[in-house]
Amino acid sequence: MQEEGMSSDQHTFLFALHACSSLIDQEKGFSTERQPSRLMSVEIVQSLYADAQRKGFTSDVFVGSTFVRVFGKCGAITEAEHAFQSLSQCNVVSWTAILATYVEHEIATNALHVYRQMHVEGLNPDGLAAIGALQACISLAEKKEPLLSKKPNKLVALEIGQAVGADACGNNATTDVLLGTALLTMFGKCGAILEAEHTFVTMSERSYVSWNALLSVYVDQGHLEKTLHLFWQMQMEGMHPDQHAFVSALQAVCSLADYEDIEGWPNKTMLLRIGYGLHSDARKKGISSDVFVGNTLVSMYGKCGVIAEAEQAFLAMPFHNVVSWTAILSAYLEQGQGAKVLKLYLQMLEESIRPDNLALVIVLQACGILAGKEVPVNEKGEKTMALEIGRALHYDLRTFMLEFDNFVCTALLNLYGKCGAMIEAENVFMSFVSLDVVSWSAMLSAYVDQNCGEKALLLYRQMLQEGLQVDAVTSVVVLQACSALAESERTLVIARNTRKTAALEIGRAVHADAYKKQFAYDLAVGNTIINMYGNCGVLSEAEHVFGVLNIRNIVTWNAMIAAYAEQGEDEQALMLFKEMHKHCITADEVTLIFALKASCSMGCLDVCHCLYFDIICAGRETSSLSASLIHAYGRCASLKDATSFLNELSEFHLGSWNACITSYAGEGDCTSSLFLLEEMKLMGIKPDGLTFISVISACSHTGIVVEGAECFMSMSCAFRIVPEGKHYGSIVDLFARAGDFSRVNSLLKSMPMPSDESVWLCLLGACHTHYNVELAKYAFDHALMVQPKHAAAYVALSNVYAYAGIQDAICGPKGTN
Repeated sequence: MQEEGMSSDQHTFLFALHACSSLIDQEKGFSTERQPSRLMSVEIVQSLYADAQRKGFTSDVFVGSTFVRVFGKCGAITEAEHAFQSLSQCNVVSWTAILATYVEHEIATNALHVYRQMHVEGLNPDGLAAIGALQACISLAEKKEPLLSKKPNKLVALEIGQAVGADACGNNATTDVLLGTALLTMFGKCGAILEAEHTFVTMSERSYVSWNALLSVYVDQGHLEKTLHLFWQMQMEGMHPDQHAFVSALQAVCSLADYEDIEGWPNKTMLLRIGYGLHSDARKKGISSDVFVGNTLVSMYGKCGVIAEAEQAFLAMPFHNVVSWTAILSAYLEQGQGAKVLKLYLQMLEESIRPDNLALVIVLQACGILAGKEVPVNEKGEKTMALEIGRALHYDLRTFMLEFDNFVCTALLNLYGKCGAMIEAENVFMSFVSLDVVSWSAMLSAYVDQNCGEKALLLYRQMLQEGLQVDAVTSVVVLQACSALAESERTLVIARNTRKTAALEIGRAVHADAYKKQFAYDLAVGNTIINMYGNCGVLSEAEHVFGVLNIRNIVTWNAMIAAYAEQGEDEQALMLFKEMHKHCITADEVTLIFALKASCSMGCLDVCHCLYFDIICAGRETSSLSASLIHAYGRCASLKDATSFLNELSEFHLGSWNACITSYAGEGDCTSSLFLLEEMKLMGIKPDGLTFISVISACSHTGIVVEGAECFMSMSCAFRIVPEGKHYGSIVDLFARAGDFSRVNSLLKSMPMPSDESVWLCLLGACHTHYNVELAKYAFDHALMVQPKHAAAYVALSNVYAYAGIQDAICGPKGTN
């Protein structure tokens, strides 16, 4: 047109700008490779603006307002502002254009300032301006850091949104479906569910957008059963749900599956039935192959634990995007299939799908699952393999330019922590561009995983000093650190207190802080508080927290039962176990282990038999549970039951054999312990260090020296097991009880590690039996070096002197009390 000498007028520029706007809108549907450069789009609009400016059209309210909007769509905020300021006169359209620009780029504060300025200028904002202001409120509510005042953003956004709604009502704009939907969504984002529902009910007309908006609000705010009820109500009122409605309903089922083990919530069988129904309806409506519906179906089946259905839903999709792959990866992760996740990740890369940060987080978590397994694979421990894969993934992060993504780096830090690679975990922590509460919590968790409770608490103190606000997740990790500190065996003075006392003081402070911040009764926090008080021996406080929790799951019951069992309140533990059954809570492996611990401490063989019945009926013959049951039978002196159960096991668990050997050893039946050891060897079950400790101890207590010594020798020669301190302690005890002090002296000199306190106390006991005063004094001196204030050493030496007839030395060495 210009080449032929035709002059352009305002209408020409408006048509050209509308063409640019349409082109920009189309780009959003294209892949990155096909998108024209945003810079090119800006350059075209800038060229048009310069031409219009030369012709004096940019001050025209219609042309200028259109330039404002198109510059905004290009992301050229500065140019949009300049075009707005160049207008000779601003009307509602031009103000709405600059407001929409700010909203599109989530500059909420500027958008709300523009809306207020419209009133100052004496203009009445129309429905589009009100919708823009409400969208700005939504954007403000989603931001974490306070922007307009010290009040939480959600509260500020709600106050402004209510004012915008009242203003729109005064202008008779509330009948607009889009405006009503925007108001509804704003209330939902601010957590004002009642106001959102009221807006929905009072709308004179509702569209699919309105129904979908309320469904989305319910899902976002965790009103999951309401989501499903609204979905059915929608159909009862003659509305046919579209793909967006199905996605919300399926998301509700997904989220409900996370609450399946909580009292009063639907179980996975019921949820799966609902999921099947939704899938069937979506298939009938021809939208099951929609990428959004398909992705959510994969997630729903994964959450409900039916991986085969998740696979079918994935394969039925006509094409897969990164969200589809992430959904199937997550489904396998939910089922603990870490190796499968890693294989699919490789397949994803082979199909040229570039993983996003969520996909990489899932893959890193899959490595964490491998790191938690103890079974060796190809002579290389799972933890070592997981670490090697984790390092390779660390390299991938650099390739995909995600090495500074906090979300991904937090998962990487967690993985290094689980693998025990603390230096690498600390390096990742130090590499964070900005440390938020999540990254601090990850580092704390890494220390807790490696039983570095003191380091975790020191880091927690540093976190507080830097002014970070602790959330529920951080509180859980810090409480776990307190529990780890309280559980540690040796007492270390920390600020004149024992570890347990220090742990209790810190734990109480964290509990008080959680109460102030209103998440003390959050399920995960409450469970960890119970566990912490139980480990610290403060049962009354654990009982109080258990009593006030409104929602309990199996972890809650386990924490309280464990607290009773660990503190010797065995009767209380079993009473609570029975109470749990009355509440129709199904016991898991942890529950049964602590119930067995309580029953064997009380010597209740009948309870052991009942628990045996529960284990068999539930098909829970796992290694740890089988070992616990055999140990319980042994403690109840029912070795016949222990052996019978061992023979019934379909799989040979080393832990179960060890428990049976220990039971016979505890009853002084060394012959049976040795027989079981030989039977293990014949069946191809390789004994471990614990097996030999039990057998050598049995030999020691029954005086069978030769067989005990042979067992000790076969450890390293036949089974390549390096003897540890407890093995040396057992063999020293064997020779000392037999009075073979020459061998004892040889062993003490050849031990590769310093002897612990138990070795010297055992030796003192043997010296008492055999009246060996000289060796007793030697053992006493070394016991004091390990634990200077241990009364048992003084009592043992006093007994040696007394039995040896040296009465004047009963008070101990000179200078001692």
